[in-house]
Amino acid sequence: MQSEVCSREEKQIALRKALESHTFARSEQLKGFLRYICEAETLRPGAPLTEYVIGVEVLGRPEGYSPAEDSSVRTRAWELRQKLERLYTRELPDEEVQMTVPKGTYSPQYIHRSAVPLEQLATISLPREVRVRQDVKARGRSNTVWLMVAAV
Repeated sequence: MQSEVCSREEKQIALRKALESHTFARSEQLKGFLRYICEAETLRPGAPLTEYVIGVEVLGRPEGYSPAEDSSVRTRAWELRQKLERLYTRELPDEEVQMTVPKGTYSPQYIHRSAVPLEQLATISLPREVRVRQDVKARGRSNTVWLMVAAV
């Protein structure tokens, strides 16, 4: 995927808009999570953010806690991804710089919408209202599954 490098100022503006949004208004813990990972990325670009460090520094888990036994960081990361998707599909769909936190990592990515080719736009973050029409043959009878992809 093509992307332009975002300036520090663009990243800070994207973070501020997310934190001040209606989508994040009642999610203090997720705002803290987002703020922490964005500031860590800005201060230490490329340094890995670990589940353990986020658990201790953001979620207040005790030193020595086991991420294998406590899924709170993974759960909050999933919730954060959902909030960001909702933010950019509902509240700020025309925002030029959008943040994502790719699955499998805790590092934010910033995407310039204008830098993404139109044909790839739908593959970045598909809205939940996705339906596909496909004829499926199962045991001699045809089932139809509907899917309608909303254009971004």
